[in-house]
Amino acid sequence: MNRRINLKYIALFGFLAILIIPSVIIIYMRIILTEEVSRDLINIRLNKSLESNEQAISDIFQTAKGVSTVIADAVEANPEDIRLEQFNKILFSAAKSSDYIESVYVALSDGYLRTLDRVDINRATRLKVIPIKTKWASVVVKSDQDSLGSRVRLEKYYDVFPTVLARNRLPFTGSDTRAMEQYLGVRNASNIFVSSPKRKFESGNLVVRMGVPITINGAFSGIVGTDIRLEAANNIMRNYQASENSLTIILDRKKDLIVTTDNSFRMNSIRQDGPGTLRVSEHLALSDILKNRKEGMNHISRITSVDGVKFWVLSKILPRSVGEDLEMLIISPDDDFFAEVRAANMELIWLGVFLLFIGSIIIYYFSNWLGEKINRVTFASIRARERMELVNDKKSFSIKEIAEFYASLSEFERELASLSKNIQDDEKILGQSRGRKLQSFKRG
Repeated sequence: MNRRINLKYIALFGFLAILIIPSVIIIYMRIILTEEVSRDLINIRLNKSLESNEQAISDIFQTAKGVSTVIADAVEANPEDIRLEQFNKILFSAAKSSDYIESVYVALSDGYLRTLDRVDINRATRLKVIPIKTKWASVVVKSDQDSLGSRVRLEKYYDVFPTVLARNRLPFTGSDTRAMEQYLGVRNASNIFVSSPKRKFESGNLVVRMGVPITINGAFSGIVGTDIRLEAANNIMRNYQASENSLTIILDRKKDLIVTTDNSFRMNSIRQDGPGTLRVSEHLALSDILKNRKEGMNHISRITSVDGVKFWVLSKILPRSVGEDLEMLIISPDDDFFAEVRAANMELIWLGVFLLFIGSIIIYYFSNWLGEKINRVTFASIRARERMELVNDKKSFSIKEIAEFYASLSEFERELASLSKNIQDDEKILGQSRGRKLQSFKRG
């Protein structure tokens, strides 16, 4: 009589087992599959960003190569035209063809030099001889023979070309173009040459110098040179960032930073404390990336900082047509790709926990109610069985014993009927059953 069915615990355990196991599997599979799919998407996005940046920078150099070749053809066709003032118009058109061309010049083997430079406000402010409104400047240095041993720079300054703001005549100082890397490279290779990045003295800008050979009557006669501003390329690279907080940088052969899409990063790029002090973020130093990335391989790497922050890195050596031994790196924080996904997964986990909690409460109270009902039916059936056994063991029995048996049987049927959804129908069935049983007892 004291045995009870703990249905609420059985139901609760069954509910938890049925719900938790599939839920854990589903959430785990979602997280794993999301990570794998996202990894493929990251690889695609970083490679697309790298290819787009490489193509955009290559387009700058192709433009410079194209205009330099046109100028070289013009000089080869009419060599004496280079010494005329009107030739500045050709140089101006070439310089205007790209915002990234800082200078266009023709340097002949006899020492003659004609240049057209783009002048920014910093250069105009720094050099007092240049009018503050100057946007363009031209320089002519006559040949060794024409200079009669006293070479000078004949300078003109323009706001709107070809209107001259001022003129100047200065002693020739500095390096002879014929001794510069791009001139020697073209002369030695008899082909187009692209220098390594250099800081230009006149403007202070970091430039890559391209040279295209001039050949007159089959002999090398000089070069057409273009100075291409590398630092200005960050404007292009920002258009092709791999993610919201990604960083694209270009390193030279010494692995010093020369171009970056983050101006604050560029401003802090001077290594005052030696190599390795430059930081990509507060979590990661550039030296850590250089040690762990796969140099020049078009393969994505995942690098983790000492404090556990993850970054995705892609490296590629740029073609020689862009510059010598230049490496492009794309660095993207892991959170740029996974933060929203992980937040959604966490929301899913908390939603599952909430539904599990609510479901457990509902199952607990429902099973408690149902368990009480079943226990009452069980106890009533036990009492009815005991009364039946008592009656069956006797050859004769009293009306009281029959009444007690009938009462226990009625209690059992009433408790059993109370489990039904339609109590009224069960009561009707119960009444019919009681009548049949009473008649059978009377006949007995």
